[in-house]
Amino acid sequence: MMRGTLDDACTALAQVHVLPDEPPSVSLYEVARIVTAALDIERFGVWCTTEDRSAIRLYFLYCRSTDSVSDGTILRKQEFPRYFEALDGRAISIEDTAVDLAASDLRESYLEPLGIGALLDAPLYADGEPAGMVCHEHVGGPRQWSSEERLFVATVADNVSRLLEVLQRQRAEQNLRAFREELRALNRLEEMARIASGVAHDLRNILTIVLANAELLDDELPAGQDRAPVEAIRREIGRGRDLARELMDFGRRVAGRPAVQTVRAFVETVVRGAAPTLDGCTVDVVDHGAVSRVFIDPTDFERVLVNLLYNARDAMSGQGTIRIELSTVRGVRHSPSLGRAVRVSVCDTGIGMDADTRLRIFEPFFTRKTQGTGLGLCIVQQVVTRAGGVVEVESEPGRGTSVHVLLPAID
Repeated sequence: MMRGTLDDACTALAQVHVLPDEPPSVSLYEVARIVTAALDIERFGVWCTTEDRSAIRLYFLYCRSTDSVSDGTILRKQEFPRYFEALDGRAISIEDTAVDLAASDLRESYLEPLGIGALLDAPLYADGEPAGMVCHEHVGGPRQWSSEERLFVATVADNVSRLLEVLQRQRAEQNLRAFREELRALNRLEEMARIASGVAHDLRNILTIVLANAELLDDELPAGQDRAPVEAIRREIGRGRDLARELMDFGRRVAGRPAVQTVRAFVETVVRGAAPTLDGCTVDVVDHGAVSRVFIDPTDFERVLVNLLYNARDAMSGQGTIRIELSTVRGVRHSPSLGRAVRVSVCDTGIGMDADTRLRIFEPFFTRKTQGTGLGLCIVQQVVTRAGGVVEVESEPGRGTSVHVLLPAID
């Protein structure tokens, strides 16, 4: 890269300003086009640190080949400790992601699926404190970064920090406040989940003792004695164990392994696995145009899909067709002026819900089912929020329900 080209890019960056009432994406889009052309790279991202500094959230991602913008993906320190250790307010220069130790956490889950062979990242600062990173991602094989390029990305970070300060005083602050409130709600939910998990552990131990005594009682009954009461005990113990398992599943929050997922292939795999438990329901999977990939823990993604499939099955009493629609959309609720999201819609033609029920469906332990625990949709919301997405529900009595899971597009 010639020095003159980078100097011209620095001049162009200095001329980018936030105009009154313009969407936050406009000025960052101009920066991204200048930077990706000057460095001849494919991807340019701005990641902002969360308030508790436990994660960074993708505030803006530009892909040069598709001229597209995305946002919302979350990387957590507990899931990628080596990368966060390398960050720590410092610039990161990785010339070969296949061998560099700082890239090892992200290699299989993020870098390799997206074809990223080299990284050049510069820290963002706010009031003298680390506030995020500007990431320059080279798609292809290894790449050597020159000293001029390292100086250039520091200038890029300074300009992005300048723009973000203005944006936070304008429309961006509203979006960030909304996301912070979602995180606070999630933290409250996870505290409840930890309590539920402890209760479930004790409940499971008690049920094990009750079952052992029921088996002893069964052995002591004389031949020909009515065993219906013992079978009833066994049946209720089984229901109690199911409840304990769901409570512990609700409370499960160990460090996951988020990874780039190809949505159509993943959904079809989950549907095949769940098919034997869907009673008489069939499932149609439909694409609406090209569908981007997402970044989410595969176990969590499966939990979301299975819970929604079971809810649809129950709403239709095990008869009918469940429709899963896949699409890439713009303007998700928590970030209306930025980016794209992958929408996974699970639709049924069942009994539907009235307005009062819709308002309560994400409450833990709220259910209309006679044998339900009321945790399914709560778990769905918990998982999706942690992945940087949102859940939306459309439903009317007698006309079925559509649950829309929106996850940040990662490419």
